[in-house]
Amino acid sequence: EERGIIDITWRTNLPLITFLHERLPDDYLAFQPEIYLFRKEKALERVEAMRKYVESRQCRQQFIIHYFGQSSTPCGKCDICKENSVFSKHPRLEMEILDIVQTPKTLDEIVLAFEEELTLKIKNLIRELLVAERISFSENKYSLPK
Repeated sequence: EERGIIDITWRTNLPLITFLHERLPDDYLAFQPEIYLFRKEKALERVEAMRKYVESRQCRQQFIIHYFGQSSTPCGKCDICKENSVFSKHPRLEMEILDIVQTPKTLDEIVLAFEEELTLKIKNLIRELLVAERISFSENKYSLPK
């Protein structure tokens, strides 16, 4: 309507559309096969990219950013990141850490509460708990958020 091409009458629940200019016959339009094939190829590439997005085990945000030619780190918030997080793999450790930090503790105090071979997992889990704001860090000690 704004461009003076059509007029819309909204008097009923079935609006009436009137073309204000002559419509060209279908056989008047010519499509070059090369352009059609190029557009078809690009559309198929986009469909393939969407299929890869759905089937990928890569962070959703990272996948999209890569699609546009950039790089990033995993977001930690999408379904893939949550599935791959230390939380989902070690719920018992998460609960134990949350129990330990009910009173403020240093990293060394937390790590000493577990077997030595779990040190790396504990540190990664603490990092993820901080990012998820399930614990807080203040004055060199970890505790539950206030």
